[in-house]
Amino acid sequence: MTDDIEELEKRVQMTVGLVEWVQIDFIDGEYADNLTVAPFEVSLKSFQEKGLKFEAHLMVSEDNLSEWLRQALEAGFNRISTQIESIKDLDVYISLVKESGREIGVSLDLDTRVEIIELGILKKLDVVQIMTVGAGFSGQEFVHNMLWKVRELRELRNKNPELKFLIEVDGGVNEKTIKMVKDEGVDLAEVNSGLYNKGEFSENLKKLDEKIRT
Repeated sequence: MTDDIEELEKRVQMTVGLVEWVQIDFIDGEYADNLTVAPFEVSLKSFQEKGLKFEAHLMVSEDNLSEWLRQALEAGFNRISTQIESIKDLDVYISLVKESGREIGVSLDLDTRVEIIELGILKKLDVVQIMTVGAGFSGQEFVHNMLWKVRELRELRNKNPELKFLIEVDGGVNEKTIKMVKDEGVDLAEVNSGLYNKGEFSENLKKLDEKIRT
């Protein structure tokens, strides 16, 4: 997450040929006390032509969600994930994104329980993202007791074959935590500081991959 569009583009460029998906965090300064670039500032096409897919993670207030969602759809994101705490009507949100042909996700902040998502809604989701840090800032420590949400989701999916959503975690994933995350049955892990803050991106990615495979 960043408020510098040039820095964002530089980071995205590092991923070309090395990963399939890139998640970009968007924060409006109201949902959390942080402010990033807005979706309308992001140009994805040239990177998508190189094989990258993009997920927009919207951490915005309920009042701002409609505008930021519109921007993310117009920017061409392949998947939209939004903090569920800011979604007034899940059915309307899902319909808007699905009608655009994009994948759809919701994200649960630390104090939000899995049980608020009804089975009928879960059937429509491509991704359920569990925040493993407080939404809004990178570089925080992994909150281990959030893994019970992963177990709940995994159990729901096992009991209901019609549920096809992937389980994603976001926050505090690094060399120390990624193997644990994989062993819990997580399908997708969003990594920021663990890839960018120290050393070369490609080497950091290689180290994470080695941890997963051991």
